[in-house]
Amino acid sequence: ENYVHIKIDYVEFTKAATFVAKDSLNKIVEDYISAPIFEQKTKTLEEWAQSLINEYKNLKKEFPDFPGGYELERNVEVLYSNDKLACVKFDEYSFFGGAHPNSVMFYTNVDLQTGRTIKLDELFVDGYKSDLNKIA
Repeated sequence: ENYVHIKIDYVEFTKAATFVAKDSLNKIVEDYISAPIFEQKTKTLEEWAQSLINEYKNLKKEFPDFPGGYELERNVEVLYSNDKLACVKFDEYSFFGGAHPNSVMFYTNVDLQTGRTIKLDELFVDGYKSDLNKIA
């Protein structure tokens, strides 16, 4: 009943065509896995996790009968890569009380030469939106 569950699975890029691209990829991952939950400002993942634990403890002090705990899982996975780009998937599951848990998933494509995020308009030919929306 009284718990904080935090699980973070992520990749660290050790190779890319350029150091700029490698650093850019790792910065994108770092920004995602350490994104604040309750607007806390921290410098390390350990501080970030402790901040979430402290937030839960404060909630339990104010509302001792609060049922359950806090849960947060974040995952970063490379779905595809070649010499030119990497497609990275980010997903999150969280429960901080309330009626239901939350989940979110998004994808980022990164140019492996420059480290720049690639937009959909750069991946598809003109007029793709209508066809893509039909598929979706």
